[in-house]
Amino acid sequence: MEHEKLVSVINNTGVLFFVKNPAQYIPQCAVTCVAFKGNTKVDILDKKTFDLDIITNIDDSLTFLKRHLNVSFEIKEKQRKEKLEIPEVVLREAVVNAVAHRDYFEKGANVMIEIFDNRVEISNPGGLPKGLRPEDFGKRTLARNPLIAALLNRAKYIEKLGTGVQRIRQEMNVAGLPEPDFHFDGFFTIFMRRYNFKEALKAELGLNDKRSDRVVFILKQLAAGTLNVEKASVELATTSRTVRNDLDMLVQKGWVNSTGATKDRGYELTDTGKGKLEKYG
Repeated sequence: MEHEKLVSVINNTGVLFFVKNPAQYIPQCAVTCVAFKGNTKVDILDKKTFDLDIITNIDDSLTFLKRHLNVSFEIKEKQRKEKLEIPEVVLREAVVNAVAHRDYFEKGANVMIEIFDNRVEISNPGGLPKGLRPEDFGKRTLARNPLIAALLNRAKYIEKLGTGVQRIRQEMNVAGLPEPDFHFDGFFTIFMRRYNFKEALKAELGLNDKRSDRVVFILKQLAAGTLNVEKASVELATTSRTVRNDLDMLVQKGWVNSTGATKDRGYELTDTGKGKLEKYG
């Protein structure tokens, strides 16, 4: 009996990794990716379902995520490096974790990757593996599908067994992003918050909607080196005095430096201001 059970598990794992069309035999192996407009599940911008082998599903899911997340560029030692708003290593760990540890006996749901304006959610059916208590999450490791995890480890898609959650937390911290939230209520879900520039400014600087719109415009002009107070006031449909008040507020916060007399005053981002722009993408 044990021998028959083992053969069945190995066969299923083989189907997931090596069969050309595994969904024909295991329909629930698919990964569904959806990008929404806004922060609710109402308006869909893009949707794809990937139902090939596990490795291809992971790669295609990461491509989908990268297509719909913001990218900035770092220039170090004359080389330009692409930087995702959520580190690629975090996305990779989260997708691999969802595919490796989903409950493949649950036939009613796929692994889901959902992108909203303010967050990314990646979920898989099954919650925590049996025997792993919520208070032990992130401290102990228990693989629901050890053969799948082992093969992903051999394929270099898992760097070290049992370290995925710790690495996600560490890399989000290094990137200056909020620590992700984990829920396990029948599904295992990771919530990764995105920095929306305007919302981040509103929260940090205590701005209302109208003023935050002006400040976003001003900071972008400063970053591009093209700020002209008079032209900015025309584009923002406000007065030059209002624009200068916004700039004075940014000077007080330490985000901007000012030089010269009032009429001819020049403005530039400080290192703090540049750091904030980089942090918020």
